[in-house]
Amino acid sequence: MIDLLFAALGDIFTIKNLLLMMLGVTIGISVGILPGLGGTVGMSLVIPFIFDLRSEPESAIALMIGMAAVIHTADTFPSVLLGVPGSAGSQATIMDGYPMAKNGEATRALSAAFFSSMVGGVIGAFTLLMILPLARPIVLAFGPAELFMLAVLGLSIVAILAGKRPLRGLMAGGLGMLIGSIGSAPNESGVFRFDYGQPYLWDGIPLAVLALGLFALPEILDLLASGTSIAGEGADTRSSKGQAFRGLRDVAANKLLVLRSSVIGVVVGFIPGLGGSVVDWISYGFARQSVKDPEGFGRGDVRGVIAPESSNNAKEGGALIPTLLFSIPGSGTTAVLLSAFIILGIQPGRSMLEEDKQLSITVFIIATLAIANIFGTLACLSATGVVTKLANVRAARLAPFVLVVMLVGAYQSTKNWGDFIAFAVIGLLGWTMRKTDYPLPPLLIGYVLARSVERNLWLSLGVYDGWGFLTEPGAIVIGLITVALAIGGLRANKKTNEAAEQMRAELEGRPVPGESDGDAANVPVERGSMSALMFSIFIFFLFLYAGVESLGFAGRAQQYPRTVAFAAALIAGAEVLSYGRIALAGRRAGVSTAHPATPDPVLTGLRSIARYLLWLAGLYLAISLIGLVLAAVLFVIVFLAVEGELVWWRAVLAGIGVFVFLVSMEDIMSLRWPDSTFELIPSQLEDWLPEKIPGLNRLA
Repeated sequence: MIDLLFAALGDIFTIKNLLLMMLGVTIGISVGILPGLGGTVGMSLVIPFIFDLRSEPESAIALMIGMAAVIHTADTFPSVLLGVPGSAGSQATIMDGYPMAKNGEATRALSAAFFSSMVGGVIGAFTLLMILPLARPIVLAFGPAELFMLAVLGLSIVAILAGKRPLRGLMAGGLGMLIGSIGSAPNESGVFRFDYGQPYLWDGIPLAVLALGLFALPEILDLLASGTSIAGEGADTRSSKGQAFRGLRDVAANKLLVLRSSVIGVVVGFIPGLGGSVVDWISYGFARQSVKDPEGFGRGDVRGVIAPESSNNAKEGGALIPTLLFSIPGSGTTAVLLSAFIILGIQPGRSMLEEDKQLSITVFIIATLAIANIFGTLACLSATGVVTKLANVRAARLAPFVLVVMLVGAYQSTKNWGDFIAFAVIGLLGWTMRKTDYPLPPLLIGYVLARSVERNLWLSLGVYDGWGFLTEPGAIVIGLITVALAIGGLRANKKTNEAAEQMRAELEGRPVPGESDGDAANVPVERGSMSALMFSIFIFFLFLYAGVESLGFAGRAQQYPRTVAFAAALIAGAEVLSYGRIALAGRRAGVSTAHPATPDPVLTGLRSIARYLLWLAGLYLAISLIGLVLAAVLFVIVFLAVEGELVWWRAVLAGIGVFVFLVSMEDIMSLRWPDSTFELIPSQLEDWLPEKIPGLNRLA
């Protein structure tokens, strides 16, 4: 094996393979920076280039693995700087990376993320090399019962991420699981749930649309309303170079956290269908529970960046295990990679470990994965100084570009107008949840794991003829880990909340809760309580409606959404009653639950973002009338001139840049933007436009 490894390193550092790997790294960084695209789009982009490399499979592999290795490094840029998930694997990074950017520590966050990603990627590749001979019996040992319990383990993270509101966290998780059940039922062919006759919903809400709407749109709206930059007023102005070295020191100081998170990434990654969209949340949850002094998590703790970034790159090594050994893709990226292997004449399977030629290719893949991680990290670090300056740009001058990129990312999901509508609706839902103190990550986790829970539950019930699968040794072990994780997470949250409340009480000069009896100051005060109460009541009736609606689904298609909806309705009812008890206690003590000095956050927030919602509505109207390309160009120009107070000629130059970007994306990546609904360009020009202005013919 050592001889093969040295031979693989020699092949990588040939001029042709090294250039192709660097090309893949460049493509991976470019795709990673653009929110919503991700590894599947990036891998699809390089597929056309490999047909001419079929006689040189190592060169084709260098290109593809170079792209795949760094995409989860580059997607950290939008997650930290914009609060926008660059891909499914960078969602948890937002929790602490974006607050660090707001505190003026964007370079430190990015540096820590890149170095931990590099270490995680190398650990993932090394683990893949070591575990390949042992992986076959391990993977085959995971049946539907173990996969179901692993999905439940992922859902247990909801208890950790729910913060001071466990019931609201569970409600958000239940809402995500219901959203995940929209579309065709996996266990009852021909049955579509909650689709209301809309073909767009037959395949469910796309993950990219949900993630972008849930996290990105609310943040952009609030940033616009604040009128400041991402870094805010009075940001830390320490040099980027000093912060970069500080990020490196953070990784070195938390080396055990990096190692533990990388192992989690490898383990979760090699389980097909589980890893890509949840591994960062699992590692984040483990980190928050296991580290000392977790009070800073969610408010700019660098450890909250290191943990998910270590795991999501290490996951790529784990995902290659089932791909190489069983032709079972461990993620969307490896699914496209599997197709590429077939094009190259490489047949994944046991032969990858037995035949000399195939084994050498396997080792070459692993070595390329490690080397590409190192090169990708250096490339991202070199770009950090320039990209970090985005955090100091006024929101009004950055938002139009971000909105266009988000719409592009959302539209790539199904290339349907429904992507735009779902993006806006989910964005408003996410904004309301933020204002009413509902955690967003549990909703995303519930959505990601919904299909896995339902599918593996039915398989387990069928294989074991009932609930006997819960007595399987593997299921018992995973179940015990789940219970321990949930209990530990709830206790950690309680300690964190008590410490935070004590600090607030001391800063506000009031008694610490629990130190005196009957004092009105010790009664819990719910700021913005009326909007939170009304939203909780709305969610309660939404769950009831979904439960009743699911009773009409045929056969087995009704059991999962019915169970989730009615269970979530009970939790929502408990939250409403609990809130009512707090409100009643406040009234008896003479304390208004709506703090007189704090206006209702939803009503106040709506007034502050109303004008920007009108801008978004105008952009949607323009897209429907003149198509995405011209609408985006006009939107950027007018918005920058009016809201960004930019001189017109600069706004026009920015609009031209957007036009070039969209046309290039359409032509290079074979994308198609939404057409206009009217014939705005004379038909006789249609033959001229494709040759003279590529991409503009979509408007004809």
